[in-house]
Amino acid sequence: MQLEPTKPMAGAAPAPITARRWTGLRGGGPLVGLVLVCLLGALLNENFASLDNVMNVLTR
Repeated sequence: MQLEPTKPMAGAAPAPITARRWTGLRGGGPLVGLVLVCLLGALLNENFASLDNVMNVLTR
């Protein structure tokens, strides 16, 4: 069973620029979450952002 691609409606207006900007940022959500978790870990534990810990994570 194959699906036909959807066709845009004849009178559909293009999305406003701000809506397109937010649509482009949707894929970055997990990256933003990861950065926030890393920052929180670094703030709560002084050994979190150490070279030893980074090397430990990279070698596993």
